[in-house]
Amino acid sequence: MLDQQFEKTMLTFSTIYSKGQEIYAALEDNREEGMDILYCPAHIGDTLWICVFADAYKKVHGCSKLLFVVPQSQTELIKLFPSIDDTFGLSKDESQALEVYIGFNKFWCNSHIRFTHFEFHMYLDSFGINFTTHSTINNVRNHMNETRQKILELPSDSEKNYPIEPECDEEMKKEYANAVLLLPTAQTQVGEIEDSFWNKIVYELNERGYDVYCNYNNLPYEKLIEGTIPLSTGLTELYNLAPAFKRFIGFRSGILDLLTLAGGRITVVHPDTRGVEEMELTKESQIIDNLFQLRELEGLQAYQYKTQWENDLVEKIIERI
Repeated sequence: MLDQQFEKTMLTFSTIYSKGQEIYAALEDNREEGMDILYCPAHIGDTLWICVFADAYKKVHGCSKLLFVVPQSQTELIKLFPSIDDTFGLSKDESQALEVYIGFNKFWCNSHIRFTHFEFHMYLDSFGINFTTHSTINNVRNHMNETRQKILELPSDSEKNYPIEPECDEEMKKEYANAVLLLPTAQTQVGEIEDSFWNKIVYELNERGYDVYCNYNNLPYEKLIEGTIPLSTGLTELYNLAPAFKRFIGFRSGILDLLTLAGGRITVVHPDTRGVEEMELTKESQIIDNLFQLRELEGLQAYQYKTQWENDLVEKIIERI
């Protein structure tokens, strides 16, 4: 029985590997002269943290063009960055196959194709193909910058390039001038913020006469908070709405990276973080994914959630809308 299961796993692996090899070969064969290809296999925030170093990458590595290979849903994000010349989207299965091929061969940077996430070890078991990612954290306060600069082989003083300005007209600004958008969920964030916190935020906002929206696209991991207006948008549409909303209040997620790059007025709430005892966070706080590392906006507010702080935290956030 064990042999049959292993044989099945190996057959699956072989099929996925072959597909990844095919995609990799196509990228090699169709790469333009002077172009580097950056493969971003992860989530929105991870991809955006690579995008902001596109100019620095070109300068350091001497390439004239950049092609970003990303999950299909992220291709619209790449088009926000003038420094990036082209993008190619992969389906979930295609991306997994390319990642398996690269990981098996340790092709982290090969033939002008660079893997832009953390290096990993791959192993097979009865559940299929599994990955163990490893990342060394030297400076927690600047983790996001340092790790990306290391992956891209850039100096630590590399400057960021930012996306185009949001296309937000006066009509949009008028419609959402009194609006607050809640973003209570994240696809990959570790930790939890109790529903009672969001319910209290909604109650206080409604009591003060704000129009309270909730980011909700009917995705499996999302939740719609009672008493809010659901707002369903594409990524570019949400980016363009950033200057219009009075404030965004959200669980730390890649969407908040996007809104930060758009210059939105953001209140980010981190889940309970071991070793961090501050409720109100600053750019000096020991938070790995601190938004201040991406862009120090005047309107950026950051907090940590702990159950025992819930009422005080709600009061603090509301008074600073």
